[in-house]
Amino acid sequence: MFSEKLELICEGLAVWESVKDTRVLEFFEQEVSRIGLDIQNVFLLEPEEPNCTGTQTTSSAVKSRRSYLIFLHPKDSVTFREIKWTIRHELAHIIYGDCNKSRFMWLPEGVRMALADAYYLLIGEPRANRYADSFDDY
Repeated sequence: MFSEKLELICEGLAVWESVKDTRVLEFFEQEVSRIGLDIQNVFLLEPEEPNCTGTQTTSSAVKSRRSYLIFLHPKDSVTFREIKWTIRHELAHIIYGDCNKSRFMWLPEGVRMALADAYYLLIGEPRANRYADSFDDY
């Protein structure tokens, strides 16, 4: 796992860093390994200060040029059970390619944005919820 502090300046100037909780990191590494992703290319981040999340209002998974970033928002991660569910939910977005922004790139911008929003609400989110709900180790 990435051991150095990883700082990212996100939208809204919030500073995000690698998760420090060893129990959460162990679970995250097991899940990433279980689904066959390279742990060197997937980072689990939390805000440096719990009340300093910038414009980020929920947990999310995003794709950068060479890796995936999962932002674990404090409101989605109160108990370890919620953290596990949130991690699996965000990993589902990576597994199913929901982070791939090129899906509708060939369309005009307005149409692309409308289709991306519809895809997210009607396909991406329900599928990620079903994936996270499918585990019985809560």
